[in-house]
Amino acid sequence: MGERNYVGARQIRVVHAGTGRQVAPWWQITWGVMPVPEESARQIWAKQATQALAATAFGPVEWVGETGSTNADLLRRSATGAAAGLVRVTDYQNAGRGRQDRTWETAPGDALLVSVLLRPSLAADLLGSLTAAFGVAAVEACRSMGFAKVGLKWPNDLVVLDDSSRGYAKLAGILAQSTIHGGDIAVVVGMGLNVRGTELADGATTLDRLGNPPTRLDLLVAVLERFDALYQSVEHAQKLGQHAPPGTGQEPDHWMRYRQYSVTLGTNVKVVTNTETFEGAATNVLANGALEVLTAAGLRTVVAGDVTSLRPA
Repeated sequence: MGERNYVGARQIRVVHAGTGRQVAPWWQITWGVMPVPEESARQIWAKQATQALAATAFGPVEWVGETGSTNADLLRRSATGAAAGLVRVTDYQNAGRGRQDRTWETAPGDALLVSVLLRPSLAADLLGSLTAAFGVAAVEACRSMGFAKVGLKWPNDLVVLDDSSRGYAKLAGILAQSTIHGGDIAVVVGMGLNVRGTELADGATTLDRLGNPPTRLDLLVAVLERFDALYQSVEHAQKLGQHAPPGTGQEPDHWMRYRQYSVTLGTNVKVVTNTETFEGAATNVLANGALEVLTAAGLRTVVAGDVTSLRPA
């Protein structure tokens, strides 16, 4: 199922393809009743999102039908002087990638696939704060829409708590990539969030399995409005030197909220890296995004790897 677009006399609406119910606001136009071409619908969504985000640091919004990867698109654009705040959304990615270069593919229109171009003034070792802040923004956007069981799994996944053997199902993945041009750093933060769909990877879920899902347009605006405030918090903390890690009582706001939503911290976990596998208790996340795990042999710091929670037998 997807979003279908029609034009009525002096108005346009987006209705659900299966139920025919309206799922987006009305916009004033002057045409007769006729289907709206998909490209015209995307232009409308892009314009509406850009207008809704006018008071934030984000925009303009571009919305395309298909691309290889929205992250890759903005990384290329950053090299030619694209301004910070540019947002790119697509209905379908044919070369989407997640963490550790894993593929990410959903049916056209089933997921919110979005990337944002940033030009932060952060030290390189603190760029993990951006992924954490974006994750917090996405969790809070979902919770504001009634999806109360959405949380964060280290390092960059949105998950939904459930009764499976793992204790959660994956809802979204977030990936930040950076590049340097002429000494200036550019960061692209991208997210793929499953809104609807039936053909899912093992262990994944969608918003429409949890309740009535929002439109991708509404979800996009909700996430970026919240990320705007958190991004300012990250930049402000950098200027004040307040990048104490969670658990110290002195960490910036985005880290306190990350800790609040984490389904990893406070649990026993299994860690699989490129070179080893070990178990322990996840106790902390550092300012660079690394996870601290207390093992029988002592405290370990995990920068990259697969971490899964171990549920009691």
